[in-house]
Amino acid sequence: MVQGFNRLSCQLSSQVIGHICQRLSVGQHEQRAKDVTLGSVARDRLIQLLSSFSATAPSGKAERMPRSIVWRITGRCNLRCLHCSASASPDKSNCELEREEKLDLVKQIAQTGFQKVVISGGEPLLDKDFWRIITVARSTGLKVKVNSNGWLIHRAVAQRLRDEGVSTVQIALHGAHAQLHDTITGVNGSFQRAARALRLCARAGINTVASSVLTRFNHGSIADIADFAEHAGAHFYLKRLHPIGRAKGNFTSLAATPAEFRSALESLRNYYGEELVENFTRYLRTKNGWCVAYACPCIQPDGSVTPCAEMSQAVGNLAQSSLPEIWRGIWRSETYMRIANHEVRGKCSSCSILSVCGGGCRADAVGLANDVLAPDPYCWYGEHQAREGDLLPVLNVIGLLLGWL
Repeated sequence: MVQGFNRLSCQLSSQVIGHICQRLSVGQHEQRAKDVTLGSVARDRLIQLLSSFSATAPSGKAERMPRSIVWRITGRCNLRCLHCSASASPDKSNCELEREEKLDLVKQIAQTGFQKVVISGGEPLLDKDFWRIITVARSTGLKVKVNSNGWLIHRAVAQRLRDEGVSTVQIALHGAHAQLHDTITGVNGSFQRAARALRLCARAGINTVASSVLTRFNHGSIADIADFAEHAGAHFYLKRLHPIGRAKGNFTSLAATPAEFRSALESLRNYYGEELVENFTRYLRTKNGWCVAYACPCIQPDGSVTPCAEMSQAVGNLAQSSLPEIWRGIWRSETYMRIANHEVRGKCSSCSILSVCGGGCRADAVGLANDVLAPDPYCWYGEHQAREGDLLPVLNVIGLLLGWL
């Protein structure tokens, strides 16, 4: 991964990096020894969910029916996070879909066979069609998850999200205190808004998830962030930092090392518990690995469709093709089949846990090595080092399943 990192030049000025380091005082945030675990009810439900997925879907990714799709309904956002994969900004692009196109797209999502749509952005609540999209989606039987920074979620909004039938709200939380979170988002007060949103959504009875992007600044605070989320009534999901969007230019300055990533995943293993981790591992082996690229596509604000939310190369555009047509093309593509068949290169090709992790994240392989079949850049194992039962480099993916509870 180090070689890949070095190929990306840091676009942040030395003054900005110096300011961040001064504010965060990285050494002060070494992880405290603490017994933070996912609630037993949620853990039991996740184990049941993994069992149901294994029982109801045929083995082999190429045969699976679509489960979820991410839809960035707008590129607008009131924050300016250093790691934003969408390069979101306060200004709306002239290329975004119109209302009627959006409402028709909701119906196409349902017709394609997706069970869940993840409404994202940007900040989706800034979009004037947000509530109408949710209403139409629920009327088609789609399960709806909303990804938000929490700024606009006050008590009435949380209650309306519940009343509209939103099953999960995911709020970005990048630190357990304002200094860390607000520095990452670039807006003072964003931590307090996120914390308020987590509490209000949880109290409203919505399945609530706090998601944090792993960086060099918070890698030692994972237990603290998980603890904060649990006290707010939310679950915790740790995401990788992906070299796309604004994060690509800031990647060298923000990225955690493989060793730091491994340490963070050790915290996750403690948080989720051995029973859930073992069930997740068995599920991955049944499904022949996990990578959401080409399995959970992303609709961009302009109507282009990418293999996942962390890949930028479009595989179709709604201006030229319907979503069902694009979906069929995705699943028949040579690239998808090579990913599904684990045709990864380098150390991953001979790894003993390849059938479990599937070679890791293909978006990171593209972003750091410009090769969709390159080894997982975040993986700390050398060739022939990984063994059955070892810590999985894709363990954080459990967090995606929290959106199904």
